[in-house]
Amino acid sequence: MVEHAAPPRCRLCGAAVQRPPRAPASPHLQWWCSTCAATPVDHAHQLPWLYRQVQGFLRLHLGLALEQWLQPGELRLMSPAEWPAHNGRQQQGEARTWAHASPPAHGPRLVRAEVCLLQGLPALQAADVLAHEAFHVYCRAQGLRLPHELEEGTANLWGYLLLAVHPGSALADELRLRALRDPNEIYGQGFRAARLAYRQASGFGEYLQLVRAQQPLAA
Repeated sequence: MVEHAAPPRCRLCGAAVQRPPRAPASPHLQWWCSTCAATPVDHAHQLPWLYRQVQGFLRLHLGLALEQWLQPGELRLMSPAEWPAHNGRQQQGEARTWAHASPPAHGPRLVRAEVCLLQGLPALQAADVLAHEAFHVYCRAQGLRLPHELEEGTANLWGYLLLAVHPGSALADELRLRALRDPNEIYGQGFRAARLAYRQASGFGEYLQLVRAQQPLAA
């Protein structure tokens, strides 16, 4: 008799999730059902929870501590009215950083930050956008001066990797496919180049060394 593995359970609500045919059986996957993945983030009280999702992803999968360069209180929701669509495209996120006027007493942070997210995004998409914007803050905090295409491509890589470890919903599949097919020469081509380099590296630290050695730093 052939025994079939029990279907994975949504990490958020416990509902059974349909396993995609090619999904790896990894204990590090954080399954989200379609209902939970699509729950809108439209209130400020949801932001600490969203922060923790990205924080856990970065710690477990990239070995990075988000709290060292971004705090939950530095997240803000922007209404669609505050961010009107431009040329048919709606802005979904923005990272704003500035230098500390004096060295902070509570730690080694050299920059202050504010990450704005579009109000009402589905939870999984909001996490994707937050991961993207967190990389921009990381660049400023680490003093990385990357070419624009490389910075945006790596920011999209962070979002893509987050989606990869949160399978189980049609939204996750849709967002990953959108990234892979994006024709934009900065966000799309930059991401695909970053993804290829990341697959050749043994971790994010080695990835950064690889891409920085291959490309000149931004002036």
